[in-house]
Amino acid sequence: MRIGQKLREAITSSFIEVRLDEDTPAPVVPVAATPVALPELVPQQVVAPEPEPVREPEPDPLAPPDISATITPDGNLNDQVIYGSANLSQAPFTAEQAIEVLIEMPYGVTARGRCQAMEQAISVTTNDPSSAGHLVVSDAAQKMVALNQYLTRNREQLKTFRRNIAEEMERLHERLNQLRILVDETNANHQALEEAARVRVDNLTGVIAFFDEFQAYLRQQEEENNPQETGELPAYLREDTARKLLKIDKEAA
Repeated sequence: MRIGQKLREAITSSFIEVRLDEDTPAPVVPVAATPVALPELVPQQVVAPEPEPVREPEPDPLAPPDISATITPDGNLNDQVIYGSANLSQAPFTAEQAIEVLIEMPYGVTARGRCQAMEQAISVTTNDPSSAGHLVVSDAAQKMVALNQYLTRNREQLKTFRRNIAEEMERLHERLNQLRILVDETNANHQALEEAARVRVDNLTGVIAFFDEFQAYLRQQEEENNPQETGELPAYLREDTARKLLKIDKEAA
């Protein structure tokens, strides 16, 4: 058997016969739609703009130091303002309380009487007057230091204020002198303008007066040079002029 024939038989035997009905359409097998994954919608975060920093107004160099809160309405020092920035130790009996006790003592009381009065006042707050006395001294010393520091700061502020005021007054004084010089120069220039304008007005008035005379001169020259054109003789050639000069009456003639 030939090789070509064997090959044809092998190919034919490997095919499966399938009957196809030309009139019957092939069944349509539905294909399930593959779901498409949609991207998740992430809510967009709105970033609020950062607030601009609030700029504190620059202090006025000409403003005086404000010490209105330092003195209470009754004329005493405001301890909260004076000692507010000081780190003071706590004392059961303060220096201010000791001051009140000493001030209220009558005149002429003995040293023993003063000590007894102070001991009685301290006993209201503590049972250890000796320790309270040491604490009162420490409290008074700390407050003296704090008061001195406050006064030093206030004096520096006052010194700066006076220096700024002096510089401002010097600047204003210089500005005042400049304005005075400006006024004097402006007045001088105005006076020069007035004088120059007066001279110019006088000259213009003279020109107007001269050219009135000049126009009359030109008319006279024209009349003398062209007497026939005007149809009128010059005044010195007229008969009435001659009669007037000779004092001859026309009727008598």
